[in-house]
Amino acid sequence: MSKRIMSKRIMPIAPLLDAEALDRVADRLSVPEEKRPVFQRCLKLALKEAWRGHGINKRLPRRSPVVKVLERIRRATPTHALALARKDGANYEAAATFLSCAIVPNEIEEWIVTASPEERCAEVDKAQASANALLREGGRTPGTPGNSAFDLFVSLLHDFAAAFGGRPGNASRKGSEKVSGNVPHALEALRPILPEGFVPAEASILKAVRRAKRNWENGS
Repeated sequence: MSKRIMSKRIMPIAPLLDAEALDRVADRLSVPEEKRPVFQRCLKLALKEAWRGHGINKRLPRRSPVVKVLERIRRATPTHALALARKDGANYEAAATFLSCAIVPNEIEEWIVTASPEERCAEVDKAQASANALLREGGRTPGTPGNSAFDLFVSLLHDFAAAFGGRPGNASRKGSEKVSGNVPHALEALRPILPEGFVPAEASILKAVRRAKRNWENGS
């Protein structure tokens, strides 16, 4: 199966980000000019995963089956691992989403067939850690119920900004006002090209941003 066919089958097509939109997001996160090309490449891949992840939210899988699929990918041959990442079903699609985000900025199909066994183990560990953090055993998401894709996207947005010299900063909210801060402002710039209903209520945005900042500072 070609990569083009695969992307249409398991992932809704995300709107294209033009250069001006990419620069607005980078501006809000204070990403230096020389780091913007790699930041923007990562952002594009994260947006694709946001669209795919949002597609499985209404049938959010339980943690254990997703972790088991990732474990199978760890042990499989490259050909079999690629087949698992392409397979239909919420558990397989969630596993592919977590793994795709763990290996950004690499494309999952190329990475699976070229990664060494040691590299695959290390990145599967990261994907499993994300699944453990974002999926409950009963299939609910801690912090932002039913929206693990949003939690993961916020973490990626924060971490990319921090990794590439930007300033994700803090997030705050007074009363009923909107959440303020660099990451929330970047989310607002991205809202028109994110799936409808992807961005949750303000309280959930605040929790997701604070959790991303805490995880980054703790190295998790």
